[in-house]
Amino acid sequence: MFKTNLILLRTFIQKTVLAASVRQKHNTTTMPLKFAANISMMFQEIPTLEGRYAAAKNAGFKYVELTFPYNEPVERLKAARENAELEQVLINAFPGDLKNGDLGLAAQPDRVTDFKEGLETSIKYANALNCKRMHVMAGRIPEGTTAVGKEKMMKTYLDNIKYAADRLSQEGILALIEPVNTRISVPGYFLSVPHEGLEIVKKVGHPNLKLQFDIFHVQIMDGNLTRNI
Repeated sequence: MFKTNLILLRTFIQKTVLAASVRQKHNTTTMPLKFAANISMMFQEIPTLEGRYAAAKNAGFKYVELTFPYNEPVERLKAARENAELEQVLINAFPGDLKNGDLGLAAQPDRVTDFKEGLETSIKYANALNCKRMHVMAGRIPEGTTAVGKEKMMKTYLDNIKYAADRLSQEGILALIEPVNTRISVPGYFLSVPHEGLEIVKKVGHPNLKLQFDIFHVQIMDGNLTRNI
């Protein structure tokens, strides 16, 4: 599954770069592209995230992102990023116990305390890496969840996202939510529909909350990128 996602992403990036180069050749107006290396997924021949900062720099990147940096000492990651002189553009918030299936805690009604404690850990890492954006992940819908259970999850999610947006604003960090496709990448993920993500941003109504619009996930779930963008 992970390998499939990497192949899809690689193909998508290749086509995006090709389209951008064609526009540049023909002097058409286009938005400048800034590519960030996700060093959690790239340079996997290097066993530590710490070592991948240098690899990203050597590959010509100026920007990096991380999914989950929490298994490595924060001070070592801080030093590695500073030595590589790279800008950390994004991290994901603490996801819970990945080995037991967690992939975010924001929509888990029985994990509110864990969510808030994890957010403080996330803030510690973000500040050390001088990262100003954080993707706050919802998590999966447990198998067998009823309609009433899903409503409870939504209420918890809205409350936790509002809390996160407010708490992160105190640190100068932008809170982001991202619809993630459930067809390939994360079956059962709570937030998967692009338009629902936008509605949640509106419902929460916090100036420090934005939608992370990942066109990879949007294309898989909904297609029609030109219309949706």
